[in-house]
Amino acid sequence: MAKNIGQAGKPVLLRGSATPGQYESCPERRHSAQSHYLALVCDAGQLTRRLRARPGWRKCSDVQTTERMLAFNQWLVDNAVQTDRPMTLLDTTHSSVEDTVQEVVGWVRSRL
Repeated sequence: MAKNIGQAGKPVLLRGSATPGQYESCPERRHSAQSHYLALVCDAGQLTRRLRARPGWRKCSDVQTTERMLAFNQWLVDNAVQTDRPMTLLDTTHSSVEDTVQEVVGWVRSRL
């Protein structure tokens, strides 16, 4: 669907836990004129609290998942400017969900 929207010249917003290289290497990527990457990150303590606060069915509070998410969060911070398409970092440590949404909306609109 994203490919078809991109071929029509419309912007597409994809959300997920992936790196720019994972998207850039997709054959369908050629149908989009531009790509921009935003990574939402926060400090380790806050991320741990957020993961533990999620409902149990999401299976996010076990030690292995928490460690994996913390490592990915740190990887994003350490590598944002070094990926094949640089990422903009948005630190959400002290932001409410509503404030984060507004930041993301502003970031997206500034690239349209």
